[in-house]
Amino acid sequence: MTNSSLSIKERLKRHIQHLAKTRCHLFYEKNVQEILAYLESEMQTFGYKTYRHAFGMIDKNAINVECIPQSNEVTDIFLACTAHHDSFINTPGADDNASALAVLLEVARNLVNNNHADGIAFIFFDAEELSFEMLRFLALLFLYNYDIEHEKDPKRKKFLEKCRDEYIDKNKDLQGKLSLDGSKYWIEERFSAYRNLKAVINLESVGFTDVKERSQQQIPNYRKIPSVGDFLAIVYLSKYEWLVRELTSYFLQYLKLLPFEANPKDTKFARRSDHARFWDIGLPAVMLTDTFEYRNPHYHKPTDTPETLDYSFMAAQTKWLIKALPQLAQKLSSQNNLIHLNKQC
Repeated sequence: MTNSSLSIKERLKRHIQHLAKTRCHLFYEKNVQEILAYLESEMQTFGYKTYRHAFGMIDKNAINVECIPQSNEVTDIFLACTAHHDSFINTPGADDNASALAVLLEVARNLVNNNHADGIAFIFFDAEELSFEMLRFLALLFLYNYDIEHEKDPKRKKFLEKCRDEYIDKNKDLQGKLSLDGSKYWIEERFSAYRNLKAVINLESVGFTDVKERSQQQIPNYRKIPSVGDFLAIVYLSKYEWLVRELTSYFLQYLKLLPFEANPKDTKFARRSDHARFWDIGLPAVMLTDTFEYRNPHYHKPTDTPETLDYSFMAAQTKWLIKALPQLAQKLSSQNNLIHLNKQC
């Protein structure tokens, strides 16, 4: 079978095989660079212009990648589709977040020659998972543990253990702290160039389903949701409900969509990805997600591997977005009454 004759489902599997590896700058820089090269190569092959933007405090090695149609400039963009390309430190991240990268690659491939989609950009963010402060913390913690493991002198070993424990206690506020550094940088340094951008669709962990009863955990402090984990949640703020209506007007029978109105201050679920940075500046944005650990038992674990994903579920999302996004972009391009905000983080 030639590459051109592959189905969307088969292409998604191929993308995941390339993308599912630990994508963390701490100890896995080679993997990160391979993923960046793959994303750029695929998007350029499809017919997009790609731009790297480096940032960060560790040799500026964090990279966001922007992709826009060949015939357009950033000022022609009305809609951005986003996903983070990094993973947590101990996992290949097939669901989180290679699944979202694969879906967006296939959406981009299918839309490149669609004239109604020339106002859509695809942006892949770095440093969503771990902040630079957390990376430094983990690096020094690794050195402490290494020295403790190899120390022969009992007194010296005890002293090092004391230093390590004090270091952990001093940095306890970092644990569980959201990063979203890539989108934070992008808004600070790149958003102003996209002066006609009016909405963001962010994909976060979109590949896992479980059709067993009670496979879907309830999300604390929210209304009851279905107990079977076979739907895609669309997380939004009430003032952006119009964006959900536009997306779901192109509903496909074989994809279950669940609009999920969020509390804008909720860090346990609603703000768990890069869309939250856009909420903070008042730009309409939604998150598409399988709800991560509330459904997926492999979340942030070494077992988040390609064979755990539901490729039919991902293919259904891809087909839905191929239909919905061009029409949404066209409507956004004609909405002159939407105020483009003062672009400050």
